[in-house]
Amino acid sequence: MRILNLFIKIFIHPVSSDADQARREFILNILLLGAVLLTGIAFIANSIYFLYLGPAYKGLSPFVTLGTLLFFSLLLFFSRKNKSRFISYIFIILLFALSIFAGYTFGPDLPEGLLLDAILIVFSGILINSFAAFLVSSAISIFILFFSELQLMGAYVPQTLWKTQPFRLTDIIVNVISLMLIFVVSWMFNRELVQALKRARRSEKELRQQRDLLEEKVEE
Repeated sequence: MRILNLFIKIFIHPVSSDADQARREFILNILLLGAVLLTGIAFIANSIYFLYLGPAYKGLSPFVTLGTLLFFSLLLFFSRKNKSRFISYIFIILLFALSIFAGYTFGPDLPEGLLLDAILIVFSGILINSFAAFLVSSAISIFILFFSELQLMGAYVPQTLWKTQPFRLTDIIVNVISLMLIFVVSWMFNRELVQALKRARRSEKELRQQRDLLEEKVEE
């Protein structure tokens, strides 16, 4: 338990003095830490396959996963240096760029891409504010309509091999993980709001008791 508390204090516990920003920082740190752990596992797996298969290896280069691992580690580092607001914008921009790339490359109707759009909208509202979520959802809608119109006009042809591929368990796993990610982040944010509401009610009750006590002293 002591090791777990130390781990949370080092990597997750918010450093911001503002209560609202601290809630957002807490969620951001969990997301970044999860990204670091996943890319770290991917880097180890890619390195093993790369060394084992040699020239026959056709997967993602270990240097790509290493660069991604270092990038997310750097974001987590600066978030721990009380730069979580700025890092939130970087994180949202990164997801937005990935969403646009997926929509353009594989078509705007890619299921995983639409799930990524949903994740992006939820994250924007939680990590920044509701207006950011509105802007992101509007921009995503515009790009989806734009890519769809280009595709209908024959101006460009996306890679649609995923439509003809047989059913794969990995696709379902990706979709389930995406939905669970949306649930976890939404649950954490709602949990923080409920706790903040409880603290506000507790403070209101204490202030009311102090007021009643002061009135009694004045009457005496």
